[in-house]
Amino acid sequence: MTPPPLRCLFALALLASLAPAQREKPKLDFQGREAVLEYGPVRLGKHSLDELKPGNSWRLGRNTASTFSATCPVFGGADDVVAPGSYRVSLVRDGEKKFSLHMDGSGDAVLSRGAAVAFPGDLTAGQKPAEQLEIDWVPDGQKKDEAAKAAKLRIRFGEWHVLVPMWIPGTKPMKAPGWNVDAFLIPEATLEARYSRGRATPVLTFRKPGKPKGDDPAGWNLLVSKTEARFVPWMEAPTDSFGFGAVQPPPEAKMRKGSVVWQDASEKKAHLEVSKLERVKEGDFQITLAFGAHVGTVRVPDPLAPAPTNRQ
Repeated sequence: MTPPPLRCLFALALLASLAPAQREKPKLDFQGREAVLEYGPVRLGKHSLDELKPGNSWRLGRNTASTFSATCPVFGGADDVVAPGSYRVSLVRDGEKKFSLHMDGSGDAVLSRGAAVAFPGDLTAGQKPAEQLEIDWVPDGQKKDEAAKAAKLRIRFGEWHVLVPMWIPGTKPMKAPGWNVDAFLIPEATLEARYSRGRATPVLTFRKPGKPKGDDPAGWNLLVSKTEARFVPWMEAPTDSFGFGAVQPPPEAKMRKGSVVWQDASEKKAHLEVSKLERVKEGDFQITLAFGAHVGTVRVPDPLAPAPTNRQ
């Protein structure tokens, strides 16, 4: 008799118990900022990771959907990035030994309206079988950049495990009137790769002190590309239908579109460097940032100011 597909087996776990279950929250942190994967452990039973068929996905846990939350950008693969926010996650088998961790709604720093960033990983045999799903962070041992922290997300289930390399940049806290701001020390090579292809990168976050009010998001990401600057609310993972409801992209009404003008730098910068952050006319923010051989002047409206219709 053919065993049921792994994804079907664990979909049934949602119905196994209506009582709240313990959630595990393995965390990668660096300079006061963090990335956390939250999941419900599930016991091994008769199936393991190697039974997932290529092209199929696993929801990566039991009960409510597993989520990935970060208060800083998280990078993986060549130069893929997930912006600060919260995302529903799943594990996809792409080939015989190739897996990827998918983060729903995170595509191209949440500007591609619902696509998923897929962080690649490899399937290997473990030294000791895991009797239940175990997810943790292990040292990467590869990245030497002192302004970043690299690790591998290890997903263990049975005698097999998947290792997904990721890294997070250092953080420089800054002040702006009425806001707490983080600038991220992203290496020049990563920024240059995204800049040359016209991709937007989350370079700063803006958060109000205290808890968000009303329907305000937890924070805003300042995304900058070769041609545009924009404030985008932090993504939020679905909460309806046990977290398996439709992914809702950040509302357009809460975005603020600005501009960026690039010039050649007088000296190269090894990491993103923010040298000026100030308010100017009409309450806009004007920000000077640099990386590699580029210096950019960004001007963008305050996220909580009324939307200027002539610039949207």
